[in-house]
Amino acid sequence: MGERKFAVLLAKPELFKPLVISHVLAPARGIPLQDAVSSARSCWGFLLENADEPAAQGLAARFDDAGLSVLVVPRESIPVLPPVQLIPSPKTDILPDRIVLISAMAFKQRVMKAVKVKEGPTQTQQIVSMGLMMATGLPIKLGGKKKTVEKNVESSELLFYADLILRNPSERFRVDAQKFDYSCLGSKMLYNIAGNFRLLLGEWVKNTPAARLNHGTRVILDNKPLREMGYASLEEMERESRWLLALVESGWK
Repeated sequence: MGERKFAVLLAKPELFKPLVISHVLAPARGIPLQDAVSSARSCWGFLLENADEPAAQGLAARFDDAGLSVLVVPRESIPVLPPVQLIPSPKTDILPDRIVLISAMAFKQRVMKAVKVKEGPTQTQQIVSMGLMMATGLPIKLGGKKKTVEKNVESSELLFYADLILRNPSERFRVDAQKFDYSCLGSKMLYNIAGNFRLLLGEWVKNTPAARLNHGTRVILDNKPLREMGYASLEEMERESRWLLALVESGWK
C-alpha cells in the first residue's frame, strides 16, 4: 500500500488572491516571484495537491504565518466531480435544494477559421500599372490577376459555460451558453449570448439561495469586467469546483 498523500487548500474563497499567494509560494518552492504568480493564478484553491504529510504541514505553516487560513486534507477526501451531462435547455425536474454549487466561467479560445479572400494588385500597383501603360503604351500590370484564395485566419471567441452540481444523488449538468435554448427567459430574452447567460444565472441563483457560487458566477452577476475571470480553460473551472466542494464538506457556509 502506497504512502498516504495530502493536499493543502485555501480555507475560504475570499482568500484566493494570486498576488498574495505568490509571495508565500515563491520562497516555499524556491522559484522567482513571476513564476509563482502564474502558478497562483491557476491553482484555484489548491496550494499543494499530492504531497506527503510533512511537506503539506510545512507549506500550511508558511501560509498560517502569512495570515492565510488553509486546510490540510487527505488527497482521497477531495471530491471527484460527477460526469458532465450537457443540457441544451432548462431542466425543470431539479429540486432547488439539491443544487450545492453553481459554477460559471467565460474564457477566450483561439480558433483557426478558413476564410476566402480576394487577392490581386494593390491600389498602388494599379496606379503604377496605369502610369506605365500611359508612358509606354504597353499593358504592363503589376501584382498579377485578381483571384479568390482560401486562408486560415486565427481569431478568438469568448465562450461561456456553467455547471450545476447536485447532491443526493451526485450529478453535474452543464450549459454550453453558445448552444443553449434561452426561450425560457420569455420576454426578458436578449439578442446576445452574454446577456442571456447572465439572466439565466440570475434566475438560478434567485431560485437556489442556498447554493454556493464560484468566482466566475460572481463576476458575471456583479457585471464586473470579464477580464477579472482568470480562467484559461474549462479544466480550471472544474479544479475550482473541486476545491469549493471540498470546502462545503469541511463546513463552509
